[in-house]
Amino acid sequence: MPNQHPPPKPRKAPKQSRSQHMVSAILDACLRILTDYGEEALTLTLLEKISGAGKGSIYQYFPNLEAIVAALYQRECHRMIDQDLLRLTAVDERCNNSLESLLETMITLSVKAHDRLRRLHSSFHERYSTYFDIGKMYGEDYGVIKFVEDIFVPLAHKEYPEATLESLRDATVFALHGMQSQYFTALAFYPNKIYEPHFSRYLVKTGLWILNESLMYKEEDTAIPSACDQRAPQPSKRENDNRKSENSVRGLT
Repeated sequence: MPNQHPPPKPRKAPKQSRSQHMVSAILDACLRILTDYGEEALTLTLLEKISGAGKGSIYQYFPNLEAIVAALYQRECHRMIDQDLLRLTAVDERCNNSLESLLETMITLSVKAHDRLRRLHSSFHERYSTYFDIGKMYGEDYGVIKFVEDIFVPLAHKEYPEATLESLRDATVFALHGMQSQYFTALAFYPNKIYEPHFSRYLVKTGLWILNESLMYKEEDTAIPSACDQRAPQPSKRENDNRKSENSVRGLT
């Protein structure tokens, strides 16, 4: 079951070069322990031994072991973003993609990242998985609207050339949020489902459907009424009363 509270944070960030190297050594030691010995072996004693940092130094930057795992997750997520997402969203790479293939690949990379994090520390991942999604983190760092405008709108425009950039941006935001909602619901309550290939296809089709429907709704909302819908203006009550008076006068003459 996912934790409603965010994962614990470090007490403070290292500022000097020496302290930065020490914190990096602590995270490297945590990674080595989880990779070589498993999450049950992660203790403060073993962490001290492998990192070379004393207990006081460790507690100076981290309140507990979970905060160290959270910092490790954060570092690993940004490494995976640098290795995979930055390459995928580069201009040259995007030009060779369709919107559908980009969505498919981004979901694949996200699932791959969650699988790696889960293998490092399954119980921590079960509680805090939704806080460590590389797609979400990259979008937030980039700026969500700018991310949509730079990465997705040009591809959507190739498939909907008649649509305005503004309507494409709005529709794409709705599509991505719809996919993200479905994905995070599965991640939080049915985590094994994200590894099923048909679920990834379902997410992509859902996103494309929302995009299409949003654009169709926009067109209908801004459509010019047809000649059949353009009725002649109806006279006001005062105009009707004046006409009745005129007719009465004509009848008397």
